[in-house]
Amino acid sequence: EPIKQTVIKLGSYDLLLLESFSTDVMDAIRKLPLQLYQRTSFNRSEIFIDLVDRCIVQMDCYGVMKARTSTVHVMVQGFLTGMPECSLLINDAKMVDQRRRKARGCVTMPPHQATI
Repeated sequence: EPIKQTVIKLGSYDLLLLESFSTDVMDAIRKLPLQLYQRTSFNRSEIFIDLVDRCIVQMDCYGVMKARTSTVHVMVQGFLTGMPECSLLINDAKMVDQRRRKARGCVTMPPHQATI
C-alpha cells in the first residue's frame, strides 16, 4: 500500500524570512524527544556527518565589502546498535596554529607592533 504524505509549499520574496523559518523548524525538530527502541540493531555501525558552510557577503557597487555573515550547520545521523558513547571534536585552525607556534617557541606579535 502506498504511503501518503502531506507536502506543504512555502514561498516568500523575503529570503531572510524563509531562512529564519527554516532554522526555527530545524531547531524544533532537534528538540523533539528521542525514542529509543531496545531491539533496534544494525548490520554495521555507521555515522554520517554533513557540514553545511554558508557565507553571505554584501558588497557595494565598487566591490567594497559592507557586511558578512557565516554559519556552519553540523548535521549528524547515526545508525548504532546499543548505546555507545560518541564524542564530536571540532578543531579550530587558528587555535591549533597558535599552539604549534607556542610549542616551537615562536612569538606572535599583534599587527600594530609588527615591524618589517
